[in-house]
Amino acid sequence: MQTQKVTGKAILMLRNMKGLGQKDAGSRLNISQQAYSKIEKKEQIKPNLLNKIMRAFNCSEVEFEKINGYPPHKLIIPFIEIILFI
Repeated sequence: MQTQKVTGKAILMLRNMKGLGQKDAGSRLNISQQAYSKIEKKEQIKPNLLNKIMRAFNCSEVEFEKINGYPPHKLIIPFIEIILFI
């Protein structure tokens, strides 16, 4: 299974879909607006951060898939498999 890459741009799109500003998004994640802004500029979002963002934004897998074209579990399962086999 090929691991898909989630970028900060996808997080930006998700935030906009939820009608949140960066300050509100940062508050939901218990970080500053400036720290949140850096997330949206990342080339790749790690699975644990993606899970935290999805929970904070109350985002379902269906909503995530609408933005990215693939469900989040395609990101998370290979990561878990790697940990189990190390």
